[in-house]
Amino acid sequence: MKDELVEKLFRGTCTEEELQLLFQLIESDPNPPSPELMKRLWEASRRYPKLKEIPFERIFAKTLSRIDRGQGPKLWFSRPFVRIAAGFLLLGTACIWFWMAQPDSTTVQTAFGMQQSFELSDGSKIDLNANSEVSFSNRWEAGRDREIWLDGEAFFVVEKKPETDQKMKVITDDLVVEVLGTTFNVNSKGGKTVVYLEEGSIRLHLKTIDSVLVMEPGDLVVYSEQSGEIFTKRREMAELHTSWKDGVLTFEDASLREVIHKIEEIYGVNFKVVEPLNYDRKVNFPLPIQELDMAISILDKTMTSITIQKEADHYLIE
Repeated sequence: MKDELVEKLFRGTCTEEELQLLFQLIESDPNPPSPELMKRLWEASRRYPKLKEIPFERIFAKTLSRIDRGQGPKLWFSRPFVRIAAGFLLLGTACIWFWMAQPDSTTVQTAFGMQQSFELSDGSKIDLNANSEVSFSNRWEAGRDREIWLDGEAFFVVEKKPETDQKMKVITDDLVVEVLGTTFNVNSKGGKTVVYLEEGSIRLHLKTIDSVLVMEPGDLVVYSEQSGEIFTKRREMAELHTSWKDGVLTFEDASLREVIHKIEEIYGVNFKVVEPLNYDRKVNFPLPIQELDMAISILDKTMTSITIQKEADHYLIE
């Protein structure tokens, strides 16, 4: 059980409940955990509020206590020397882990109505949509996969690493996107994760059902950890999922509900629709997203028999 959970931890697919179980197994294990394992536990715990206070000190203290009671390896040294040596060993291990686990990561956040483009140290590029956040380590070690945590929407152009065969993993609440080098879009808003692959090939590790999907260019996958539902579609138009990075939202046979939901995500505004049937009205034209007022004006003038008015704290569609 422990080995399976450790493997899932290193793959980035451990759930909060599995992490709690892994902590318990490590505490009860007579062998001290490695610095690398402790580092991974610390990184994973930051994604779950309930696991902020992790008993690392208690784990080390218990390990030292086991050695003191003679439950550790049998050595020919004198008992006081064993205690001192064990203490230095554990202190050294703890120091190594604490040095490795320092919060030397970078977090990039965008406000409502704001986008940001930047380049990572490995040459990969990220376009971050409005109201989104990514976090990643400032030091990617050779031979280890590059990991990025995403909350929101981002477009990735991943630099290949053929000399080390390093993969990049984009981690959301629902799944892990594993790539070698490719371009793709990920949106983790609204209780689900939507992945669109533009070029290359990627694997999706679905956390709840512990399965893997292989995507090809043009594929769209929608997955919700809460519901466990998977929706897939092939040969989707790239513009429908990636044009936002060029300042345009492209819609094809989209419902008005989808359109206003997208505008709400980007700008943090609210809409109220008087007639529920209008939610199903179809939209087949692009909207600029750099200027909210312009997008609302185009939507108002292009859709017949509806009006959009700005109220105190929302837009009214009637």
